[in-house]
Amino acid sequence: MRLYRSSPADSGRRSNMGEWVHVAPEDTIRHPLYGVTTVDFTQTLVDTTASLDALARNVDPVYPQVLVGRRWSPGGLGFSWALYVDTVRDRDSIFALDGGGVALSVDQLEAGFFGGWYYRNGIIGTDNGFYCAWRQGTPFPS
Repeated sequence: MRLYRSSPADSGRRSNMGEWVHVAPEDTIRHPLYGVTTVDFTQTLVDTTASLDALARNVDPVYPQVLVGRRWSPGGLGFSWALYVDTVRDRDSIFALDGGGVALSVDQLEAGFFGGWYYRNGIIGTDNGFYCAWRQGTPFPS
């Protein structure tokens, strides 16, 4: 997975209409990062043969494959963070819940490591469970 810092100057092309869309200036607060991944979350977290570098060259900052966003914490006790992967959630200010995709809640965050649980994010059923991820080259947390 490769993530990039979002910017108020980000823009992208809406694929079904061909028009350019610009994000709202405050969007970077809700979505501080976006990016790409070679992991296919619909196939029990298998790594695809796609090149991360090739995917990164074509990432659209408004309609990315991976979007980091704020979400309500369980019990409504404030916000936490989640990574939305292959979902209909994007940065064009249109809110939709149809489609598929996976959300990864970020429940534990340390230097070089994060973890939590993953679940479906849309009306199409997917698996759910727990995950952990760490930066290559850093020791696995104990």
